[in-house]
Amino acid sequence: MYSYPQIVFGVAFLAIAALFVALPGRRRRATNASVLLVSLVAALAVFTICYGTTNYHYQTFVAVASCATAAMLCMLYRNRPAYFVATMVLVACGAIISHAYISTEIGFFGVGTVVGLVFRERFVAMRREDKEMRRQRTEIDRDIFQIVLGVVVLAIMALTGSYAYIVFGLVLLGYLVAGWIAAAPGGALTALSRLERDGVEYGKGAVHLAAGVTLLLGFGSPKIAMFGIAALMLGDAAATIAGIKFYKSRRLPHNRRKSIAGTVTFFVVAALFGAALLGIYGILIAGALAVVESLELPVDDNVSVPIATLLLGLLVR
Repeated sequence: MYSYPQIVFGVAFLAIAALFVALPGRRRRATNASVLLVSLVAALAVFTICYGTTNYHYQTFVAVASCATAAMLCMLYRNRPAYFVATMVLVACGAIISHAYISTEIGFFGVGTVVGLVFRERFVAMRREDKEMRRQRTEIDRDIFQIVLGVVVLAIMALTGSYAYIVFGLVLLGYLVAGWIAAAPGGALTALSRLERDGVEYGKGAVHLAAGVTLLLGFGSPKIAMFGIAALMLGDAAATIAGIKFYKSRRLPHNRRKSIAGTVTFFVVAALFGAALLGIYGILIAGALAVVESLELPVDDNVSVPIATLLLGLLVR
């Protein structure tokens, strides 16, 4: 039997999902319905792979609801701030009442974020990133901020056993702040808004990063999660800084946007954490992750690196 709070949460989720599909605009309405449908299929598929075929347990509803609300957040991120905040509240309430399945919720929040990001980039009209308009100072400031944030997250994971709640809370807080800045650029958080690249929707990279972190927290063991977050937040940022500072470094033959200096830096940082957490296997996985990070893939490396970490982490198990 479900408790009263769980029933209220279920009704609230269905209400917000109905409002999401009914948003005005024929093309947008069709897209929104597709987002919910794909997130539902993705949640059930991943749940079946990870947990078996017990699809009538409350844990299944947690997975589906978390996946769908994350997908909605990505779609509401900029143009519908009121719906965005309402969905944020729903996610927070869900985390409170489904504490027994917090890893499930966090992991499927990442799955839903990836679904929403794909739909935003493929079907929602918005300005495309001008890859040639990247100022070095902005990039370095962004990466320093990411490194500091990564150190904070890793410290929380190392010092407390309840890190999943705390880190997931930071992810939700980041969503809220990024949505606020995207809806009303400038204001009290002008300094943060200046960290974004020119011609890019604010928070695009941060949302991909949040998706990667939640995938690692939800589906990885503590050591794999720490290793993946270190490679993602520290290794990737250090690689970008090295690529800028050593701009004369040779470009990779298979990806002219990446440099040898950046790839080597990524491997060194990831290998240090991999050796400390997983031994020789960590160094081998770091090498494989450096290759994945260097590839020109259709998915952002903030998502591809965590997925590769989880798959390679199965070998360690």
